[in-house]
Amino acid sequence: MKVVALVPNSGARDARVVKQARTLAAAGHEVHIVGVREPNHPSIAAVLGENILVHRLAWQGDAYRRALVAVLLRMALLALVFVVAATLLAFAVAPAIGALGQAFGSFMAGAAQLVETRLATHNQNFEPGWNWSGLGALVFDALVLIVITLVLAVGVFVLKPAKKLGVFWGVSITAITEPVRSLARFSKNYSSRDNAPANDLSLVEAFAAGNLMAWIGDLLINRFRERAIFRSSFNARSDALFRHALSLAPDLVYAHEVMTLAAGCRLKKALGCPLIYDAHEMYDGLAQAPGYVTQHYSDVHRRHIATADQMVVVSKSMAEAYIEAYGGAVPPTTVVANAVPSVELPPYDGRLHKAAGIPLDRKILLYQGGFAPNRGIEAIVQSARWLDDDWTVVLMGWGKLEATLKQQAERMAAEVTREKSEEIRRNAERAQRVRQEAMVKAFLEGFSPTRDKSVLQVQAGALPTEDKPGSLDAAGGESVDSNADNAASPAPDDVAASVVFTDGFGQAVAASGAGSRSEAFARNIADATNLLMSWSTKADELKRAAKSAFKAEMEVELSLPTPSDFDKIRFVPPAAQEELLLWSQGATIGVIPYPNDGINHWVCSPNKLWEYSCAGVPVLVSPVIELYNFIQEYDFGWVLPPDPSPERIGRIVNSLNDGEVEAKRARTQAFIADHHWGIYAQRLLEVVNSCAGGVKA
Repeated sequence: MKVVALVPNSGARDARVVKQARTLAAAGHEVHIVGVREPNHPSIAAVLGENILVHRLAWQGDAYRRALVAVLLRMALLALVFVVAATLLAFAVAPAIGALGQAFGSFMAGAAQLVETRLATHNQNFEPGWNWSGLGALVFDALVLIVITLVLAVGVFVLKPAKKLGVFWGVSITAITEPVRSLARFSKNYSSRDNAPANDLSLVEAFAAGNLMAWIGDLLINRFRERAIFRSSFNARSDALFRHALSLAPDLVYAHEVMTLAAGCRLKKALGCPLIYDAHEMYDGLAQAPGYVTQHYSDVHRRHIATADQMVVVSKSMAEAYIEAYGGAVPPTTVVANAVPSVELPPYDGRLHKAAGIPLDRKILLYQGGFAPNRGIEAIVQSARWLDDDWTVVLMGWGKLEATLKQQAERMAAEVTREKSEEIRRNAERAQRVRQEAMVKAFLEGFSPTRDKSVLQVQAGALPTEDKPGSLDAAGGESVDSNADNAASPAPDDVAASVVFTDGFGQAVAASGAGSRSEAFARNIADATNLLMSWSTKADELKRAAKSAFKAEMEVELSLPTPSDFDKIRFVPPAAQEELLLWSQGATIGVIPYPNDGINHWVCSPNKLWEYSCAGVPVLVSPVIELYNFIQEYDFGWVLPPDPSPERIGRIVNSLNDGEVEAKRARTQAFIADHHWGIYAQRLLEVVNSCAGGVKA
C-alpha cells in the first residue's frame, strides 16, 4: 500500500515522523514523506531507507505572493483612509478658522465703531462720555475671540495635529513597506516567524497608558504583518502539499500535525482514500504561539477533524483533551507515544564530556532538544549558579533561543567570576591582616632598651617597606625567634648599646660606647624613653609599611578566575538521531522543565522522556500529568515542585546523592521494558491496517 505522510517541515528532523515511516516500510508499505524545504534542508528530495522517499517542496514564493496581495490591499485601504481623513480634516478646520476670522473681524469693527462714536461726541460738542452699548458689544466680541482662540490652542496642545499627522504618515508608510521587507526575509526561513508572539495590548490599555499611536502603529505594522505572514505561509504550504500528494495517488494519507490536516481532507475528498490525523501537540493550547495562531488551529480542527477516519495522539491525556474540546467530532483515537526502540548500548565513551570540555568525573544535568520559548530552559541555565562545583549544565540542541541562552550564560559567568574574585581577595586580605598583626606585634614586643644590639639591628634591617616586600617572612620569623631566645631580658646594667630609628622606619643605626654598664644605661636612657613614648606612632608607621608590602605581595601571588574558567554551563551541538542515545548516556540526570502554562504542556509526553530513559539516565521533570504519572509508577526520576525558582532547582540537584541516582538509573529499564517503541509500533500498524479496509463516509 502506498502511504503518503504529510509533514509541515523537512521530514528528516522529526524523530516521530521518521520512526513511523520506517515502521510502515518494514511492514511492506511504500512510504512517501511529503514536506517542505527549509534552510537547513534545502534539497528537493532525500532517501531515508528502502521504500522511504522524502519529497521537499518549494512554497516560499507562493507564500510571498499571497502576502504581497494582502499588502497591496492594505495599501489601497490606507489610501482610502487618507482621502477620507483629509476631507474630514478640511471640513473640521475650515469652520474653526472661519469662526476665528469672523470673531476677530467683529471685534475690530466694534472697536472702530466705539472710537468713531467717541470722536463724534467730541466733534458735536456733546458732553463727553462712552457709548456703553457699543462698549458692551466690544467686550462680548472680545470674549468670543478669546474662547475660540483657547479652544484652538487646547486642540493644538492636546491633539498636536501636525505631529500626529506626521506620526500617522510615518506609521502608514512603514505599514506598507515593512511587510514587504519582512516577507523577503520570511521567504528564506519561515520557522523564525511561525510562533512569533504578538503584542496583545488592548485599545483601552493603550489609551490609558498614553500609547495610543504606538498601539495604532503596532496594529498597522506588527499585527498585520504577523497575521499576513502566518496565513500566507499556512495556506501556501497546505496547497503545495495537496498538489504534490495528489500527483502521487496514495492509497492512504497520514497527516502529521494540524498544519497538514486541511490538505489531507482535500486529498481524501479528491481520491476517496482514508485519512489518519496524527496530532503531535494539543494545538489549541500551544504556550509559545500567539492567540491568533492557536485560534486558527482551533478553526481548522472545527472544520476538518471530523473528516479523519482515525486519529493518533501521543498520550492518553491528550486524547481526553481533544474529546473535551470537540466532543463527538473526534474520530476513533489511538495513543502512539514518542517512544524509542529498546536497544543495548555499548559502554559510554565520554563523547558528551569531551564535547562539553569538562572532566569525565563531572556530573551532568542535561537538556537536549529544541531551544524554544516557554520550555523552562532559561530557569535551567540560571540554576547553574547554585549547583555544586561537581555539576555542569549541558544544553545539547538548537533553536531560536540559542543566542539568548548563550548571552544569559555569559552574563552569569561574568557575575560569578566577579563574586569569586572578590571573595578570594577578601580571604587573602583577611589572612594577610592576621600575618601583618602577628608580625607587628612580635616586632614591637622586641622594642626594649634592654635587648641585645645585634638582635635589634637584624629586626630593624628586616622591617618591611614598600620597596622591600620580600622581607616580610624574614622579619616575622626573626622576631619570633628572637623573642624565644630572649625570654628573660637582661638587667639594665647589661645594656651596652642604643638604637636610633630614622624617619623612614626602615633602617637602624647602632651607637655603642665604652664604659661601665651603668654609664651605658645613662647614655641611652633618653633614647629608650623617646622610643617607648613614640611606640604608638612607630606602630602605625610599621602597619602602613607592612600593609603596603602585603598588598604588593598579594597582587603578585593571587590567581584570580576568569569568565572562561566558569564551567557550570556548556552548549553542545545537536547529535544525529541515530547516535543520540550514545550522547545522552553521558548525563547524570536528564531534565524536562516544561512549565505548566497551557493545556499542551499539561498533556505532553515528549521524546526526551524515552530518550533519557533508554540511555539509562534518570529524569527530573515538571509536575505535568503524564510525566508525573510515569514517575509515580516506575520511580525512575524526580518531580519538580510547581513553578520552581532557579535556586530551588539547583538545590534539589545538589541534594541528590550518588546512591539515589544509581537506584533511579536502574529503574529506567523497567519503564522502557513496558513502553518501548515496539509496543507502540504495533498499535500504529493496527490503525493503518484498519483504515486500509475502508473509508469513513
